[in-house]
Amino acid sequence: MALNWAWLGNLKQVVVDFVDGRKAPGVALVIEDAAGNPVARGANKKVGTDLTFTWANSAAANTEVSNDIALPDTWQPDARYLIIVRNPSAVTALTGKIKLKATSLGGADRYPRLKGGDFSVSANVPEGEAVLVEGWMLGDGARLTLSNDTALGAADGFSATVRIIQV
Repeated sequence: MALNWAWLGNLKQVVVDFVDGRKAPGVALVIEDAAGNPVARGANKKVGTDLTFTWANSAAANTEVSNDIALPDTWQPDARYLIIVRNPSAVTALTGKIKLKATSLGGADRYPRLKGGDFSVSANVPEGEAVLVEGWMLGDGARLTLSNDTALGAADGFSATVRIIQV
């Protein structure tokens, strides 16, 4: 394994090259104080691809739509994840639930909800809203579930887009 460092002002940038040819996903940043002590770190790595959550016209209130998320190639138990949700609907806010995957728990794959992992996203926010979650992607995988808070009308179907970034 080799570490390659570069300085950008007081930002230290590292890229990890493993012996088998893999590279660490993304670029880690370390911000140091004047004495050289780290004061902030981050990967700033997009996890997978953007996710699409779609509700049909006339969907009942609280219709859940889920996407499974593969774990990043590398992660840390204390890693933070930024969940950015763009909800274009002018009709409904969304409620998000963060779940973990537990493979073959009691004979079946289960998706227990992460306590304290529920969040809401306002309706019609063109730029989107973001939620910061710590230590989420542990276990066998993850699932993100969004539901519409209000029943949709005959022409109110829409798709929300989600991006997850390991920070």
